[in-house]
Amino acid sequence: MRITTTPRKLLNSLYSISGDESGYSCYLGKVKYLSTNKLKDFLNENIDNWIYFNPSGEG
Repeated sequence: MRITTTPRKLLNSLYSISGDESGYSCYLGKVKYLSTNKLKDFLNENIDNWIYFNPSGEG
């Protein structure tokens, strides 16, 4: 199952729940759907390049 939306709808939704908080940030980009096996291969090939995961989405 894939979720579809538009950048405008997504941003409007994010802005509506964030209120006056100006400390939030987000990143919008295209999604590439991979099979489970291809995703595992991708992660195994690239995990050494990812030193730190920033939970805020910045960086």
